Amino acid sequence: MKKTVEKKGNKTVKVILITLLAFVVVIAGGIFGAGLYAGGLNTVFPNVSASGVPLGGLTLSQAAEALVNAGYDKNTEQVYAVVTFPDDVSLVVTGTEAGLSLTSQQAARVAYDNGRTKNVFRQGLNYLLSFVTSRDVMRDNLGPLNEDHLRALVHERVEDFNTTAEKDSYTVTEKQILITKGSAGKKADEDAVYKLLVDALYDSAEKNAPVEADYSIGSEGGDSIDLGAILKEIEVAPVDARYDPETYEIVPHVDGVSFDVEAARKALESAETGQTVEIDLIITPPEVTTEALQKIYFADVLVEKTTHVGGTSNRRHNVRLSAEAVNNVVLNPGDTFSFNKIVGQRTAERGYKPAGAYVGGAVVDEVGGGICQVSSMLYHNALYADLEIVSRRNHMFTVSYLPLGIDATINWGTIDFKFKNNTDYPIRIVTHYDKEKNDLTMTFYGTKTNDKKIEIVYEVIKKTSPETIYKEDASVAEGKTVTKQSGSTGYTVDTYKLVYDAEGKLESRIYVDRSTYRAQNRIVHVPVGSLETGETESPAQETGSPTQETGAEASAPEDAEAVETPSGESAE
Repeated sequence: MKKTVEKKGNKTVKVILITLLAFVVVIAGGIFGAGLYAGGLNTVFPNVSASGVPLGGLTLSQAAEALVNAGYDKNTEQVYAVVTFPDDVSLVVTGTEAGLSLTSQQAARVAYDNGRTKNVFRQGLNYLLSFVTSRDVMRDNLGPLNEDHLRALVHERVEDFNTTAEKDSYTVTEKQILITKGSAGKKADEDAVYKLLVDALYDSAEKNAPVEADYSIGSEGGDSIDLGAILKEIEVAPVDARYDPETYEIVPHVDGVSFDVEAARKALESAETGQTVEIDLIITPPEVTTEALQKIYFADVLVEKTTHVGGTSNRRHNVRLSAEAVNNVVLNPGDTFSFNKIVGQRTAERGYKPAGAYVGGAVVDEVGGGICQVSSMLYHNALYADLEIVSRRNHMFTVSYLPLGIDATINWGTIDFKFKNNTDYPIRIVTHYDKEKNDLTMTFYGTKTNDKKIEIVYEVIKKTSPETIYKEDASVAEGKTVTKQSGSTGYTVDTYKLVYDAEGKLESRIYVDRSTYRAQNRIVHVPVGSLETGETESPAQETGSPTQETGAEASAPEDAEAVETPSGESAE
């Protein structure tokens, strides 16, 4: 019984083995037959493509034509790879340089040869598998890469990158610090870059299009940045604007500048290499700004006066020249203005010309004649600006360009006009000469600290009428007279300063100074013998210079400056 069971089991195993063997033989025969069949085909195996162009079932020439029609040859220049590094560094390699560029004919041959082999059995298997799988043959059949050349390119670029890897850099703008995170903290790896390049080249060849690959080193790097050092470099404390008494200018204020170091550190740590981080500056203005001082210093017109400059062209020239000398003069608080010091000696070498001036009571041409009009305007403005008068002397005779008691004569070496800035702010003197109108305008700029108004008045204490002096002159024809000097009335006046409040109410009446002007006699030349006959009062017609009337507003001629000087001393 036992032997019978064993015989049946052995028979079953034999049947199975025979069946399997028959199946294998059939399959092998099929594969072999397929291999023989495929060997006789002159077309590309099914489901084979090249760079995305379907080529299955096409002959070699048809496959090449299909690639040409698809623009494969035209796009071969598009086969290149770009590997980008941080810090705007890149490596570009073309397919031709790498040994990957194929013509349409070459690509068709690669597709045609795909799956074909001298081993009939393997060729049959490849043929059968092509019906159920698709394959783009370019990647594995592009030929060997020029590895030595590629590695040399990679080595050169990586070495250069690692040597010149950028450190963190920063730029300070008006409102921000722009910190660019460099790559100094990480080195590039040659093998990794090479693999990235090769993959990109193959992808480019398959797609017939450029491929860009990014070699990123992440958020590492940035080891070189020192935020504390940056803070120390740019941090400044706010500085108030101030007035510089040496340059007479406002020194601009300085804003305080700082930034939050901790916030900057966190932003930098989370930034990628090559990324620029924007850090807002903390701006702290000072208590006293430039704009605030500009509204205070030299912002107000304290007084402005315009007078007409008459007389000869030489006199007008002298007035203009001396006015230019005092233009833009600045008096700091406590400073004393000296006319002779500021204007200097009036000489021909310094550009002054001869013009009428009084010397010992007579009108003569002296270098610098006429400049007392400028000193008198300074006196006028100093009074109306309520400044302290240090030294002043009136003219020998009255003048025409200002009221009585508001003139100031000067003479080099003997007589000076001085006043002091007794305010808390600097004062700037500005002059302007209008050449067309021959008008001189003088303005005092400063800082008004109250709304008070000043008025300057004078009170006549004494009035002296001039005499008429007749002198015989052989050059004067009978019945004629010639006026050689127009007379002027003499005065003694007291000058007062009236101070009014903002509502116009008189607050005070302050005595300023007493001015005494001599009467200037009228001198008339008459024919010889007229004084003996008593004909000097004849209303005969006068010739020569026109006469100048005397009276309350009588004054010296405009082309002369009445300066009382010792005998023989020059006057201006």
